[in-house]
Amino acid sequence: MPKDTFFNLPPKKRELVLDVIKKEFEKHPISEASVKDIVNDLGIARGSFYTYFENLEESYFYILDQETIEVHELLLDLLREHRGDLFKTFPDYGKALARELFKSEKHALYRNRFLYWTSDLEQQWRHYQAVNHEEKRLVMESDFMRDGNDDLKEIREFIKAVIHALIRRLFAENWDSETFLKHYDSQVQLMEHGIKSNL
Repeated sequence: MPKDTFFNLPPKKRELVLDVIKKEFEKHPISEASVKDIVNDLGIARGSFYTYFENLEESYFYILDQETIEVHELLLDLLREHRGDLFKTFPDYGKALARELFKSEKHALYRNRFLYWTSDLEQQWRHYQAVNHEEKRLVMESDFMRDGNDDLKEIREFIKAVIHALIRRLFAENWDSETFLKHYDSQVQLMEHGIKSNL
């Protein structure tokens, strides 16, 4: 979360800072983004950036948090609508996910999140979310892990792995929305009917 200094800025200045940071992460992978470019575009001293944010990663996490939807939260919202029925949920989830990932103003932010993510960034992101969204995280987990059921936990992790892999492929292979949904539907069929039945 940004420091108090950032939140004490006039609203227009705050908006400008966020806009410049967002553009930096739209243009570059996280590993190539630069505080120098951000402060040059803003016309401020480098030290000023660090009065707003702890580091470059925190500025990205804040933008990601503000500008995008957590794909897990999207799934859980739809699961609630379908009263916990995964396979009634999956078709709506695929369409909602495709709409979200291909929004022109968010596409590059998601690309950074899923294509250029590292284990270190994942650890930092989890910490950021734990500090800033602890209550929401606990509600999300309890909805999908009723009573701490270990089997449900494994199902959740399996679905997460499949969806994340699909999103990474979307960016790595430059899929359009239609191609993403074709692969998504295929993977859902495998989850529902099993690999063995398709051999």
